[in-house]
Amino acid sequence: MAMPELITEHPGVLRHKLEAAGAECGEEAEPRVLVDCPPERFCSLPEGEVCIYGIEEISDMAVTDIRLVRDAACPPGLLPWSGEPQGAAVWAFTLALALWLGSWSGRARARGEQGKT
Repeated sequence: MAMPELITEHPGVLRHKLEAAGAECGEEAEPRVLVDCPPERFCSLPEGEVCIYGIEEISDMAVTDIRLVRDAACPPGLLPWSGEPQGAAVWAFTLALALWLGSWSGRARARGEQGKT
């Protein structure tokens, strides 16, 4: 059974909800698997243990690979530096198209101004 690290915007609210559901949290709960979880983030339930992190504490996580968080927040191919070649190709094409449209628009505007004089 997996013993997860949880990421939430409101870690205090989640801990309160777990305690209300019967979880032992904090100093009185003894971790058996998540021994690196700080007491203020730790909760133990009959089904397993959890370590609760706020969004700003993601880099403190001990078990979860930060690359999993990165890939969930920014799927591969979305950014050119994500390691996916199709993402870089789409961004390059979009940039080239924008530059071409900008130069075409500027030339059309210049021609229109020449005709007015």
